[in-house]
Amino acid sequence: MILDLIPFSNNIKNVSQNDLSSFETLIVTAGIKDESDRLLFIKNSKVMIDNILTDVYKRGFKGNVIIVSNPTDVLSTYAYINHHEKFKNILSTGTLIDSLRLKMISGRDIKLYGLHGKDCVSYFEDVNVDNLNEALDIGYEIQKLGFNSSYGIVLATCKLLDYLEGNYNDSFIASIYNSKYNASFSHDLVIEDGIVKSLLIDEENKNFIKLKEYINKVIKEVN
Repeated sequence: MILDLIPFSNNIKNVSQNDLSSFETLIVTAGIKDESDRLLFIKNSKVMIDNILTDVYKRGFKGNVIIVSNPTDVLSTYAYINHHEKFKNILSTGTLIDSLRLKMISGRDIKLYGLHGKDCVSYFEDVNVDNLNEALDIGYEIQKLGFNSSYGIVLATCKLLDYLEGNYNDSFIASIYNSKYNASFSHDLVIEDGIVKSLLIDEENKNFIKLKEYINKVIKEVN
């Protein structure tokens, strides 16, 4: 994603010691390239997020935090548990990017629940399996070609920013911590007085068991 923000990189450096109390949203993209050891990868990413959030809070930032770093659901869960009292909202794009890709392919506005990537669940609508698999494979195919898939991530992030800025009044999909399940995962959200809140999840839905399995994956990796 940082490739799309290169024109702003100097501004990012210039504010490194400045007061951030007037800033509304922080987008966290920090991460390391080596994912061969997933546990070490997540551990190092946690340290980066701790350092970033501790630093910006000391400099007055108390707004929205969007975690784009992967695995987004694990890291946004970790960020929420350890830092939620400091900031207005902590969330991540989650399956918003997968939902947008599916919409592009199928022409249907379908919200995918669960975890970003292969563990998405089409919760309330039946989806053509080929369409779903094609949508979930897009990021991997781009990487195989040697390109950066940041443009899709930026699109999803901008869409999430639109919601946070009140440009849409309907419910939307993104990953946020749900206190009932003790993890961040993508599901329907609304914004009330600037605060992002979860809508109730239909536990009678046929896909709830699969969703719960994926939520448990997040909990395991956070701890």
